[in-house]
Amino acid sequence: MSEPEIPSEDAGRRARGRRYAALIIALSAVVIGLCTVVGEALIPRTLPPRDGLGWLAFLGAVSLFTAVFAATAAVTGSLGSISLILARRPLRERLSRLRGRLSRVGGAALFIAVVATVMWQLVDPVKLVKDTEVGGLDFGKYCKSYGYSANDDEFCSLGVPLAKACDWQYGSEGHTFVMTSGPYSGRCFDGKKKYVGGIKDMAGYCRERFAPSPEVGTALIDGTTWACRTNIDKDLACAWQYQQRDLAAREEGGLWLCYR
Repeated sequence: MSEPEIPSEDAGRRARGRRYAALIIALSAVVIGLCTVVGEALIPRTLPPRDGLGWLAFLGAVSLFTAVFAATAAVTGSLGSISLILARRPLRERLSRLRGRLSRVGGAALFIAVVATVMWQLVDPVKLVKDTEVGGLDFGKYCKSYGYSANDDEFCSLGVPLAKACDWQYGSEGHTFVMTSGPYSGRCFDGKKKYVGGIKDMAGYCRERFAPSPEVGTALIDGTTWACRTNIDKDLACAWQYQQRDLAAREEGGLWLCYR
């Protein structure tokens, strides 16, 4: 007894189902590959993570891998039924309908691509986690590169040569400075020993003296000595010392270290 012939319509639907299944598998492979790359970039190089940002990136990677696993299991288990549902209409018919909506689909795709690109530039997963130690941070060398002579962990500083500040204030050389009764009572005398006034804009002198240095100000050190001073940008100091971009500075055990 011969087997009943399968109607041509059912055979065509099954063939279309196989094509749709192959298309779903290909698209799933692309999405899984992209998610895997992002997830691997988020995983800290040192486990367990050493800071809150590292833990956040680690949890993001775990969540992403979990979502990919769940989606893969769901698609694999329902691949046959999904492909048969899609196969109710030929692929050409679906594509022809898609062409009628091409402008809207293209606009949506362009919008998604632009948003994804901007987000990738703003939040590069590779930049989120910096756990590879590059080396220690030398504040002294960094401050001296700008012309400062002293530093601590927060500031670069240089005692203000008050006679030079008088020269700058009054636009000529040869001034002398005399401190009378305290740090706020100084007086400038020109080359002829004539009193011309005090230093009215010491911060302006410091800004001009250290023009390449960011955010220069003045400070009274130990209550007696005026100094030009600027905050130390520790991440910038790491980048300067090791000539690498996107380094991060962290304090560990009283020492400042640079990481990438």
